[in-house]
Amino acid sequence: MIRIAIPTDDEQNVAPHTGRCRGFAVYDLEEGKAVKVEFRPNLFTAHHLAHESGGQHQHGHGHSHAGILNGLSDCQAMIAVGMGRRLIDDLRAVGMRVFYADEPGLQSVAQKAAAGELKEIPLDAACRGHQHGQ
Repeated sequence: MIRIAIPTDDEQNVAPHTGRCRGFAVYDLEEGKAVKVEFRPNLFTAHHLAHESGGQHQHGHGHSHAGILNGLSDCQAMIAVGMGRRLIDDLRAVGMRVFYADEPGLQSVAQKAAAGELKEIPLDAACRGHQHGQ
């Protein structure tokens, strides 16, 4: 079994910005099937506070992904539209694989992951403007 996390704002679609999502849909992939386990609110990062208040989060040198890494430590992979290079690096450093969501629907993307149909996000595909942050 593989457990994956998918950032989402509405529990139906993949969120456009991983760090600022409202939460993560967590799925278990086993025998070619994807089963949703739970929704985890994004209480892991300062990004969710900026998102909730409508403000902007400023990236600084002390920016850490420890909260998100700890909050999703039971997951072996993440599927996203895109994310900054630092987050990709940090996820990979703890053994998580990072895959590209090629369509918006959570269940459909999770099922494609279960079928082995998604590609990993290369570092050069990190979100423009987020190379130094996220």
